[in-house]
Amino acid sequence: MDTLNHFLEICYGHSPTLRVYSTWESMTLDAFLELQAEKVAGNQRIPPLLDPEDFYTQAEAVAAARLQSDIAAQAVQGIRTGALCTADHHGGIFCAQTFQTDLLFGDLLRRLGYRENVLPIAPGAQVEMDSSTYARGILSYASPDNLVRMPIFPDKPALQASCAPPINTALLRHFRGRFLTKKWLNKVDRAVNAFITEVYESEPVLASPRFDEQVTCIGVGLSRELFGENGPILAYLDLESMILPLLIRELSEGNTLLAALLRDERLRAGVVQTPLSGGGHLADFFFRGVDEKGRKFRLTLNEDNILTGTDWRGVSHAIPADAESLCSLLAQRKLMPGILTMALTTFFERGISWLGGVFQTIYLPKYQQGLVSVLKQRGMDHEATVIGGYDCTGYICGPMYALYQGSGYTTAAGPVELRISQPSYGYLMDIMRRTRLGDAHRMGLHIMYSDLVGKGAREENWYRRIAEALNDRYPENVIAYGP
Repeated sequence: MDTLNHFLEICYGHSPTLRVYSTWESMTLDAFLELQAEKVAGNQRIPPLLDPEDFYTQAEAVAAARLQSDIAAQAVQGIRTGALCTADHHGGIFCAQTFQTDLLFGDLLRRLGYRENVLPIAPGAQVEMDSSTYARGILSYASPDNLVRMPIFPDKPALQASCAPPINTALLRHFRGRFLTKKWLNKVDRAVNAFITEVYESEPVLASPRFDEQVTCIGVGLSRELFGENGPILAYLDLESMILPLLIRELSEGNTLLAALLRDERLRAGVVQTPLSGGGHLADFFFRGVDEKGRKFRLTLNEDNILTGTDWRGVSHAIPADAESLCSLLAQRKLMPGILTMALTTFFERGISWLGGVFQTIYLPKYQQGLVSVLKQRGMDHEATVIGGYDCTGYICGPMYALYQGSGYTTAAGPVELRISQPSYGYLMDIMRRTRLGDAHRMGLHIMYSDLVGKGAREENWYRRIAEALNDRYPENVIAYGP
């Protein structure tokens, strides 16, 4: 077995979803996206429990507050297709895998009838900012030995993005002094400096009050840098900001499924007692607490309608899950919706499909099965039938199709590498459409392997072995050259 297949088999062993998709290795990404679009279309044929218009209205408000009017209007049109790219975690700005995914999603939107240039992305903003896709700032893969992390934010505290303070000029000055001390003698340094100058130091970015709002401005600026005025615009509108006002209203009015799950004793008992396949209960995924430093911690709902958990300092918390308490804490961002609550509000109640990555296609069906079981136990057969009818296996994040080649090694190309070569959007899409899914997964092995295999279990020199094995394997997918 060659090196790439060796590491791919290891990844398949860690992810049931990847094993399923391995049966479609010969499928082109063009056909793969068509399959995902069919899943969205199938979900849209199911009459939802709630009209999604109120979510679209809230998305419009968030877009209007962060983007100029014409870009905001197009972003909302894209969201109204009924599909959300939820795999990103804001990492598209920094990470090759999610950046290429965002462009994949744009192609999928066109299969749903969308024809505008703005590509709305709905990242989750509760990921810790030291995750592989965040890198606290800028991440470049232009190296033969490892992931090159160039963080803008300091290492501590371990903030989640939804509560992080904004990037400021002091952080950018420190970044330059730390990472760009060679007077930009190589292509990567020059590309990173261009991003800092043209995007991060722009007035819209520095004027934004929170990091998750800055991300929206950074995405627009980065798109202009890479693709010019007529190319695609990546509009990052975090899912939490679109959901929070809607969620507060729903809990206050008390007439939705989420409110019933919290209020009805028998439903709540089912949520607490019904196990999910693979471990845990639905009660573990409704909400997350946020400490005074912006760090999230797990909260579990109990049968007494109390959310309990322990924060990073070991301090125990008990939060009443009544509507008044929840709404107050959500409004202050001292409490955030968990993945189950966000999926329930958008996907399961309003029929807006999520398109995620490997992990989402494992946990979302588990939540679906758990909800259906609880609802059937309570005699809510209509709700169970609607929720159970949705296809939750929409998968978009993971396949790669654009590569960067150095001296004797090849890695995936992210924004930094694309800034070096400046390929046209059309050229990237042509490469994408003709690439086979199996090859796209091999090109993404650097991220896939590091995501699925813990540090202590990784093989020696795994990164370099993959980078060297990729060299010359896919010459037609190389879009940038180093050093």
